[in-house]
Amino acid sequence: MPNFTLGPDFIKRTREITTKPIEVHLMIEQPEHFINLFRQTGADRLTIHAEATTNLQGTLASIQAAGMKAGVALNPATPLEVLDYVYDVVDYIVIMTVNPGFAGQAFIPAMYGKIAKLSMLLHERDLNIPIEVDGSMGAATIPKCKVAGARYFIGGTSSVYHPGKTLTENVNGTQMLINGNN
Repeated sequence: MPNFTLGPDFIKRTREITTKPIEVHLMIEQPEHFINLFRQTGADRLTIHAEATTNLQGTLASIQAAGMKAGVALNPATPLEVLDYVYDVVDYIVIMTVNPGFAGQAFIPAMYGKIAKLSMLLHERDLNIPIEVDGSMGAATIPKCKVAGARYFIGGTSSVYHPGKTLTENVNGTQMLINGNN
């Protein structure tokens, strides 16, 4: 069994205290083995990495068949072409703007172009698939990612858990960035 940072018990407990959608981002190999586990805990959205499975299309379809929204995360070096045959089974796309592994990494500037290119591809194909961004989301990056085409921003140490301010202050400041009131 993989080491889950915030595992099934955490998700189950969270589901007991909120009706908000819960998105789980699996950074494990063979995520197809854990789809039902996370569905049973109350997850609404399940994100898997394109590199983590040998059957990306089938795994995303299985997530949807389990009643969850299916998301695919792309590491910085993963080309957008891996999406060519899964657009029909993906509900959202997460562009990793840092290499997964640990908090506090610097944003990779080339990801602005990757977000913009994906946004353009989705528009050209007339697909309404939202782009999320994950990694070093804060005052310096959220506005530029938004301009590039991102619609959702996954907060961490650069925004909602930034030291020196309360969680409420950080959340309010991040919401202002997202809404363009910076």
